[in-house]
Amino acid sequence: EIKTVGLRRSLAISYERLGDISRDKDRLEEAKDYHRQALELHRQLYEENKTIEAQEGLAVSYDRLGDICKAQGRLEEAKGYYQKALALCRQLCGKTGAVKARRDLGTVYGSLGDISRAQGHLAEAKEYYGKSLELRKQLCQETGTIDSRQGLAVCYDQLGNVSQEEDHLAEARTYYLRGLEVSRQLCQETPTPQARKGLAIFREKLGDINRVERNLDEAKAYHLQGMELRRQLCRETNTIESR
Repeated sequence: EIKTVGLRRSLAISYERLGDISRDKDRLEEAKDYHRQALELHRQLYEENKTIEAQEGLAVSYDRLGDICKAQGRLEEAKGYYQKALALCRQLCGKTGAVKARRDLGTVYGSLGDISRAQGHLAEAKEYYGKSLELRKQLCQETGTIDSRQGLAVCYDQLGNVSQEEDHLAEARTYYLRGLEVSRQLCQETPTPQARKGLAIFREKLGDINRVERNLDEAKAYHLQGMELRRQLCRETNTIESR
């Protein structure tokens, strides 16, 4: 029986990998089929064993299926998968309190915020993003890792976007400034193209806020800083993503 469990778990992971590859190739229906097969195996293992490992696998499958449905524009279907992942991640946090469990929970909150924002439910989106932010702050304080700070910057960006859509410009500016500071620190430590692109985005968004508020000199300064970062990235990478 143990051997059978191990084989099925390995098969589920193989399906996940194939699903991820199909998604990278933008073959979303094919990716969904693979992840559904992984989901069924993880569900069987969880129902039989109720182990932490089986529960983690099940949560991963729901989360990835949510990602695929979101990419397809099937927002209600994505929301259903994310809510199932959320319930499992909450349980895992209660059982283990592990860094990974809390990081995964923060990610699911962020994904649900994205769905709510896309559906025009801005107050609900802000609530989900706020919960993600609190988890990211805790992880940053405890671990101080680059990954945890990247997650924190994402949260500030998400909350800034919602605040801007609500026309709460002062609030949006505060979130973007906090994200800018996190991104600046990351660029100093690891000046990767991804980190510098994130810094450029925050500068551009602050430029947009200042333009709306008619602080035109400040808006121009932010956009010039963002443009210079974009130029550097274009020279170094010459990719579409850097433009």
